[in-house]
Amino acid sequence: MHACLPLEPARRTLALLLLAASLLAGVAQARPQPDPVVAQAPAPVPPSAFDRFVLADARLADDLLGPDGNERARRELQMTLRDRLGPWLDARNAQPARGQPPRTLRIEPTIVLVAYVDPLARAAIGPVAGPERLHVRVRLLDAADGRVIADTTLRAEGSTLASVAPLGATSSSLPRRIADELVELLEAPQDR
Repeated sequence: MHACLPLEPARRTLALLLLAASLLAGVAQARPQPDPVVAQAPAPVPPSAFDRFVLADARLADDLLGPDGNERARRELQMTLRDRLGPWLDARNAQPARGQPPRTLRIEPTIVLVAYVDPLARAAIGPVAGPERLHVRVRLLDAADGRVIADTTLRAEGSTLASVAPLGATSSSLPRRIADELVELLEAPQDR
């Protein structure tokens, strides 16, 4: 059996110093480092800071182009936005501008998901056909320089239970919900 031989006093001192140095180095590394100064982006401009509002035609995302049902959903959304958002836009655009030239906000709606159930399928299998969905990406742009003010996706989904309503009732309510959400977005204060 080998017994542990005691270290010579000089080696023991050296070993203790190395151990202490490594422990202190670990403690120094574990100390949090101050964050570097990062340039802050300017605060977002709320839609209420604009004087004029322009609604672009609703578009379909590139991967939705083609099927007639998607084009029908685009036309319904466009018509609903004009009907429900039009009076709000007219009232806001009629107010006197706060600055010269007036600041204009461009509203660009793009359908990114449309899942409407065919009325015949709905009549045949009812709620089993599943809920209908409409997701619209809305970009708000400063018309002067093209800077993005907001980029969000508004979602409207019909419940499976609502699908027992008269044919097409759910799909026709989805664009109305999107238009109402868009008005809320435009009227929201900056901190939303």
